[in-house]
Amino acid sequence: MLRRVKWAEIAAVLMVGLNMMLLGLPGGLFVEPVANVFASFGRKLPADSYWPVAIYVSMLMPIGFLLATMRAAHLRPQASNARLILWGLCGLAIAGFAFAILLVSIST
Repeated sequence: MLRRVKWAEIAAVLMVGLNMMLLGLPGGLFVEPVANVFASFGRKLPADSYWPVAIYVSMLMPIGFLLATMRAAHLRPQASNARLILWGLCGLAIAGFAFAILLVSIST
């Protein structure tokens, strides 16, 4: 299990690096729908805040991947690597939406 956790940590660090090279584009996929929902309630995100918020979300999303992978490896030590990666991607998406909601609510 320890070896799997090390690979999850390396994958999370690589995701942060890739997200930085993409200039927050993955985070923008989560910020845009969240900002639209907030705008429908009258809390509009300032135009100059979209990309900084998207970059922050992109940098924080891999935390969800790491936590979900480690939790799945702890609960199911016999799980295949493919299953752990799928759990990690679910954690990545949940963390993306959670951080987008948090950061958009702070920025409005």
